[in-house]
Amino acid sequence: MENESTEPDGGFPSRQSIKNDDDSRPRSHPFRWLLELLVIVAGAAAIAVLLRMFVVQVYQIPSESMNNTLQSGSRIAVNRIPVLGKEVERGDVVVFQDTEGWMEPVAAGGSNPIRAIGEFLGLIPPNGEQVLVKRVIGTGGDTVSCCDIDGRLQVNGVPIDEPYLLTPGTVSTPEFSVVVPEGRLWVMGDNRSNSADSVYHYFRGDEATIDQSAVIGRAWAEIWPVSEWSSLGNRGVFEAVPEP
Repeated sequence: MENESTEPDGGFPSRQSIKNDDDSRPRSHPFRWLLELLVIVAGAAAIAVLLRMFVVQVYQIPSESMNNTLQSGSRIAVNRIPVLGKEVERGDVVVFQDTEGWMEPVAAGGSNPIRAIGEFLGLIPPNGEQVLVKRVIGTGGDTVSCCDIDGRLQVNGVPIDEPYLLTPGTVSTPEFSVVVPEGRLWVMGDNRSNSADSVYHYFRGDEATIDQSAVIGRAWAEIWPVSEWSSLGNRGVFEAVPEP
């Protein structure tokens, strides 16, 4: 007597065997798509935080020393990789740490959750950090002097037309001539009559230049208020200046 077949005619599996095969497959978690979405969002947020912490940070202008280029209270986006493989150049607007004691010491204030989040995201500087914003006029080896017969600064003997100044004309008195040490920067505010910059500290007898390592980043744009959105830096003004 022939053995009975477990399959119907034609060799196709039975409905029971199909059902058993389906039951043996792992079922997808009903919220798996949500978990994947959360992972993607968290990854994107982490990348954004790293960019803000190490590449771009926002600073608020604390004084009128950079008028009219930057108004007190406006905010600038600062490239925290300040040179992108290049040296800081004349005409750059830079944010730098007050390593020379140009500012009065300020104790760190109390913290709060909103400020802590802002610091973590790189939207505001760390609590108590002393920073300044000025324009680079001379780099290591440059001779910065004041002034020609038209009241213009001279760098390496070349008079500079500075369209960004609050008040065109005589930019500093009395006269001076300074050779910038290697590795340091001569910085000035665009509001020359109201800026505690290199000229101010030179005549006070302080250290008048800043160490290039103190530069946090180069300000590349004013981002707030929105009506004042503009790029920063005027390297072209110094194109005719020869190397020292």
